[in-house]
Amino acid sequence: MIKCTKKQKRIAIAVVGSMVVAGLFIACGHRRYSMHDPERMEKFTSYMVDDVLDDLDAIDAQRRDIHSIKSKVLAEIRDMHADRQDHHAVILDEMKKDTPDADKLHAMVDDKAEKMRAFAHRLVDYGVEVHQILDREQRAKLVQKVNEHLEDCH
Repeated sequence: MIKCTKKQKRIAIAVVGSMVVAGLFIACGHRRYSMHDPERMEKFTSYMVDDVLDDLDAIDAQRRDIHSIKSKVLAEIRDMHADRQDHHAVILDEMKKDTPDADKLHAMVDDKAEKMRAFAHRLVDYGVEVHQILDREQRAKLVQKVNEHLEDCH
């Protein structure tokens, strides 16, 4: 096992945390227009990743590897949203009944929550991969960008 300093751990946590937040932000459809247009979502996400990679002075190999991770994340998000309309139809059908099947609805919620939890764990893994792709200086710049973004949000 590799020994890390407290600063390195904070950096790793910040990187992973930011990826988790970004992934959940996208997965939850905050940018709803993009969820309905995968090409638009791909373009927007690529633009955002490229903007950060430009700020980090990433080399071509890093860009390729990080864009590969981004593509995996987007594919998973598309897969997670594939059954969205079916779920909505089931919920509406149940709400039209005099006595909705609460067990059925709870099971749907539990299934979706488990899928989101598993996805969040995979985002952490992807964040660790990105952390390993970047060098120490780039990670420090990324942490600074995340901190600035978080300060702007509060």
